[in-house]
Amino acid sequence: MNLGMYKPGQGYWTRVLTAAGVGALAVGGAFWINTHFLTKVSDVVSNQSKGIVWAVVLGSTSIALWIVLNRPRVVDFMIATEAEMKKVAWPSRKTLITMTGVVIGGLLGLALLVAGIDAVFKGLFTFIHILD
Repeated sequence: MNLGMYKPGQGYWTRVLTAAGVGALAVGGAFWINTHFLTKVSDVVSNQSKGIVWAVVLGSTSIALWIVLNRPRVVDFMIATEAEMKKVAWPSRKTLITMTGVVIGGLLGLALLVAGIDAVFKGLFTFIHILD
C-alpha cells in the first residue's frame, strides 16, 4: 500500500534520510517553541493548549513531508542523487587516513607559517615603536 506515493520503489535511502532530516528539524523546532514560547507564557497557556500546539506542529510537519516527498521534481532529483552516489568511487580506509593526515599536516604547517610571520611583524613593529 503506497497511498499514492510517486515512484514508490525508487530513491528509498534518499527519501528515508530526507524524512529523518525533516523529522530532526521538526523535533528541534518543537523544543524551541517549548523553551522560547510556551514556557514564557505558561501562566496564560494551559497544558491542553500546549498539546494542541504540539499536534499542529507534528501534523503540519507530517503533511509538509508527505507533500515534498511526493512532488515529481523533488522525487526525481532524489532518485538521480541516489543513482549518482552509487557511481562514486569511495576511497579505502588507508587512503582516507592518509589524505586526512596530509590535510591536518598542511593546516598545521600553514598555521606555523602564519604564526612565524606574525611574530616577525610584531617584533618589527615593536622595534620601530608602532606597537608598545
